[in-house]
Amino acid sequence: MATKRIPNIPDLPAKLPVDMNRFLAAIKEGFDVLVGRKGDTDTRMKSYFGDVSDLDKAGNWRIHISGDDLHIEKRIGNTWVLQADTLQAYAAQYLHEAAVNVDISAAGQGVYVKIINLNPGPYKNVAISASAFTILHPGVYRVEWDLSGDSAGNNKTYEVDLFVNGVEQEGGSARKEFGATGSLGGMTGSTILELYSPPYDIDFRMKEPGAGAGTDFDIYHANFNIFRIGATQ
Repeated sequence: MATKRIPNIPDLPAKLPVDMNRFLAAIKEGFDVLVGRKGDTDTRMKSYFGDVSDLDKAGNWRIHISGDDLHIEKRIGNTWVLQADTLQAYAAQYLHEAAVNVDISAAGQGVYVKIINLNPGPYKNVAISASAFTILHPGVYRVEWDLSGDSAGNNKTYEVDLFVNGVEQEGGSARKEFGATGSLGGMTGSTILELYSPPYDIDFRMKEPGAGAGTDFDIYHANFNIFRIGATQ
């Protein structure tokens, strides 16, 4: 039987051996692949279409099945450390033609108010509520958000920040001054989060900088998205 050529997968981490890329390519194409363990007389990857290549005769890399997911692990000392996996995790929340009030007048200036009453969008392996995402699996996550609305006052400045377990983050924030009362404007932000020890609650909060009386803000459209883009490194 002729050997079938297997292409590399361009989106895998560059530090993986080329043979590992080819191995995952075979799996993505739906082939049944067997991997030799360390100490076996034959450590080559095999499938019904013939030998593919040597995996790692030194025994420093392995393919490991965890539930429904495929893990690529590297031996560091006496410990197998996760390098990449196939786990998908994502979630979305949104507002569409809404009028959600952020009650900054009650809190006052300089106090963050959580954005609530969000609608759930698609999600997988992430828990969601009307005001937060809950991360359930360790990994590297990308957060993207945008919103549009207006202020109840003239020439008011607002900030939106990302919070993880109640702690303000430096990334993913935005600040904007809104002109006349009812003048529409938008804000947006994004960041990368390394979340190694879940669970983590992630929410978005708004404030009006200063130390005096606060001015409310109404949100009409908003999108809050989070994607797991990699395994724990």
